[in-house]
Amino acid sequence: MPSWTLSTNEYDIQLKSLLSRRLSQVGVPFVLDEKEDKSIAVTIRGLKAQESLSEALSKLLCRDMQYFVLAKMADAMPLSIGEKEEVLTDALQTARAREEIVAVQADLKEYLTDTRQICLEGYIRFRMQDCLLVWQMCVEQAATEVLLRKEYSELMEVLSAFVGTRPPRILEIQLCIHADGSCTLTDDSLVRIEYVDCCPDGIVSLLVNMAPQRLVVYDLSGKRENRLTETLAHVFSGRVKIYR
Repeated sequence: MPSWTLSTNEYDIQLKSLLSRRLSQVGVPFVLDEKEDKSIAVTIRGLKAQESLSEALSKLLCRDMQYFVLAKMADAMPLSIGEKEEVLTDALQTARAREEIVAVQADLKEYLTDTRQICLEGYIRFRMQDCLLVWQMCVEQAATEVLLRKEYSELMEVLSAFVGTRPPRILEIQLCIHADGSCTLTDDSLVRIEYVDCCPDGIVSLLVNMAPQRLVVYDLSGKRENRLTETLAHVFSGRVKIYR
């Protein structure tokens, strides 16, 4: 019966448990023996042992190990713990949508023909470089988005504080956000302005300058989360009523 030895010196993972789970999913009889150095000897019965192991290992590498690799990448960034957690969550979601298990499985099947010793981090580093590049891009993209959200939140705090210190210039403004992306703005003297493109940044800036005492928003966009509505709720907190 063919046998291989798997090991990892770089990642603190329950390799035996993970491998047992993946081999069970493949549905082949196998025996795992954990050695003193924490490496795992894998013995698989049947004519398709190599193919079965490559299938199990491809899932272990592309899904189980992926988490630890991305976590290490995120941890190396100069961010707070909370921001690193956000980056990891976002990066995992993006990377899972772009996984290439079929290609990794095909390469593993060929690789297992020539070797009986597999160091997981070595295999990832030298034979999964395309995947590593994609994972790195996912982490960097997630980090950029996290920092942009942070900057946006800080800007909203500043705007909210600014609005709170300004004396009202208009008693009431009503804003109706339509499903086609346009909006209608009406003041207390019934002057109406139609906007074909209801750009959040432009509308928020306009309303901040108009400084209404009361702001009534009718959100007819049909979206569960409308950026403009959420921004207005934050910036004009205490002065705004929102109807969906």
